[in-house]
Amino acid sequence: MINAVQHSIICETLTIWAAEFAAGFPSVHETIYDILSMLALEFEACSSMAGTVSAAMPAIEEAAAECEEIAAELVSLEPAMGLAGAIVPVAGIRNAELDSSTVFRCRVPHWGITDYLGLHRGCTVILSKSMGKSPELASCRETGRHAGKYSPLHGSWYPPDGFSPEIFRRPELCPFCGKTLVCRQDIHGVIACVNPECRTQIGDRLVRFVTVGGMGIPGITEGVVEQLLIEGKLDTVEGLYSLTVKDFMDACHVSYTDAYMMVKSVERSKLKPLHMLLDAIGIPGLSREASPLMAMCISRAGGMGSLVDPEPGKAAQAAARLSAIAVKAGFSGKAVQCVLDCMFRYRDMVAKFVELGVAQEAVPVDIGGKQKRPRGKRIRRRKPRGESGGNR
Repeated sequence: MINAVQHSIICETLTIWAAEFAAGFPSVHETIYDILSMLALEFEACSSMAGTVSAAMPAIEEAAAECEEIAAELVSLEPAMGLAGAIVPVAGIRNAELDSSTVFRCRVPHWGITDYLGLHRGCTVILSKSMGKSPELASCRETGRHAGKYSPLHGSWYPPDGFSPEIFRRPELCPFCGKTLVCRQDIHGVIACVNPECRTQIGDRLVRFVTVGGMGIPGITEGVVEQLLIEGKLDTVEGLYSLTVKDFMDACHVSYTDAYMMVKSVERSKLKPLHMLLDAIGIPGLSREASPLMAMCISRAGGMGSLVDPEPGKAAQAAARLSAIAVKAGFSGKAVQCVLDCMFRYRDMVAKFVELGVAQEAVPVDIGGKQKRPRGKRIRRRKPRGESGGNR
C-alpha cells in the first residue's frame, strides 16, 4: 500500500511522462500515449500500485514492439547531413504513406546496407517504422534480402561476411563544402567532414543547443535535430527559430498537434535567461557554474548586441567595458578573451539571437562589493528585555 504523498507523486509522474512521450518523442506510437494517460487516470482512482502496473506492462511492451511496413519505390540514393559532421546515405522514396503522412526520404542505416539488400534505382523496397524511430529500409522485395540479419557493432551497422562494406560510391569529397572526408575512428564505417566551416558541423552545435546542457528545449531531441538536418530544414542554429509547423510535420513525420507543440516549445525558449544561451553556444573555458556571473557582466556591459555591433568602435568599447566588469567580478583575462573570441566567431548567429530576443535577460547576480540592502520599509529590530533600560 502507498500513502497519500506517494500516490500524488506517482500520479504527477505518470502525467508528465505521458506528456513527454507526446511532445519529446513525436514519432512514438499513439498507443503508448493512450496507455500512459489511462495509467495516470487509474492511479487517481486506486491506491495500489502493483496491480495496475503489472496489468498495463504487457500492453505497453506489445505497443513498443509494434511495427508498420509498407512497400515503396526507391528513386535515388544520395549523401546527406548527419550529426557531428557525419555524411550519411539517404534514400529517396516515391509514393509511400506511413502513419498517415507521406514519406519522401528515409535514412539508410549504413553505407553497406544497399549492397547487402541488392538495392538499385526503381526497385521495390519495404519501409519499416517502430516506436521512437524514423522510417528505415527493411528489405528489398526483388532480391529477398532482409536488413534484420545485420548485427550492430559499436553503435553502427556492419555488413556480414561475403558482402562489401559499400555499394554506391561513397563520396571522396564533402558534397556540401568540397573538402576531403575522413573516416571516424570511434564509429566503424562513418565518414565525416572535418571542415569547421562546413554546414554539416551544424548538427553537433544544434544538439548541444537544444539539450539539457544548453537551452534545454523540451520536445526537440537529438532524433528531431537529425531529421531536420536530413530533410534540409536547418542550415544554421538560429534557423531553429524560423521553423514552421509544416517543417516539423514534413521532416519528423508527426501530426499537426505534435508539430505545433514543438514550435511553441522553441518559442518559449526565448524567455530563458542569458546564461543558458551562453551554455548552449559552448564557450571554451566557461563552466556552467560561472556562466550566470558572466551573463550578468555582459548585461552590465550593454548586452550581447553591443558586443556584435556592426560598428567596430562601439563593439570595441563594449568589449573594454566587459573586460573591466568581468575582471572585477573575478574572471581572468584569458576567460574574458575566450568569450570575446566566441562572440566574434559566431557574430552572425549572436546578432540573429539579439534580433529575435532569444535569452537576452540575465539573472541578477552580485558582482563584487557589498550586497545592497533592498529598498522598502525599514524594520526596526526590537531589543530584548534586559539588554538596555532594564526590565519593564
